[in-house]
Amino acid sequence: MGRLLRNPVRTGQSSVELMLLISVFVVGIVAAGYALVPSIRAGFVTMSQGASEAYVEPSRAP
Repeated sequence: MGRLLRNPVRTGQSSVELMLLISVFVVGIVAAGYALVPSIRAGFVTMSQGASEAYVEPSRAP
């Protein structure tokens, strides 16, 4: 991976690849937390219920 960051011909592409790699790690951590920690799952359920209410009736948004 260090070789990708030092290659001057691929200046923009290496930063995009790095951001994609970071996003894969973040998604993996969130998925593991969702599967293993019940409070995170409950937080996602609460957030989704609040979002559905806000989109149905914006004046009742939490």
